[in-house]
Amino acid sequence: MKKLIILFLTLFYSTSYANDEYIALKGISEFAIDIPEIENTCGLDADFFQREIKYQLASTDIITNDSSDISIYVYPYLLESGNGIMTICSGTIIFQIYGISEASFVWNNPLEGPFILYENYIGAHAADYLDFKDLMESGFEDLIKQFVIDWYSVN
Repeated sequence: MKKLIILFLTLFYSTSYANDEYIALKGISEFAIDIPEIENTCGLDADFFQREIKYQLASTDIITNDSSDISIYVYPYLLESGNGIMTICSGTIIFQIYGISEASFVWNNPLEGPFILYENYIGAHAADYLDFKDLMESGFEDLIKQFVIDWYSVN
C-alpha cells in the first residue's frame, strides 16, 4: 500500500512539473511555420521539412497560420563532406517556438520582444545518404511528436 501511495504521488508531481515546464505554450493555438531555404544536402531540403511538419500537425488541434506572431522555427544545419570515395553526412535540427510575448522581471517594467518559448533539437551523422536521411527523418518526426505532446500537456 505504501508503494502504491508513493507511486501515485510521484506520478502526480511529475505530471504537474511537466505542465509547468511548458507553461509558455499555454493558450497558443496558432503557429506560423518558418524554415530557412537550404540547399539539397545529403538528400534533404527545405521542402522536406515543410512537408513533414505540416503533415504531422494536420491531425492535431494546432493550427498553422502564416500571419501568427508565434512561429515554429526549424533550423536544419546539414553538412556533406567527402573525398570521392566516401561521403559523410552530418547535421542538427533545432526546433524552436519563438514569439512575441510579454514578461515582467521587474515590477511595472514589462519586457516585450521575441522570446524562445520552447526548444528541442536532434543530431545525426552517417557515412551513407540513405542512413542519414532515415535518421534525420525519424529524428525530425520525434521532435514534432514531442512538441505536440508538450503542447497538449498545457492546452
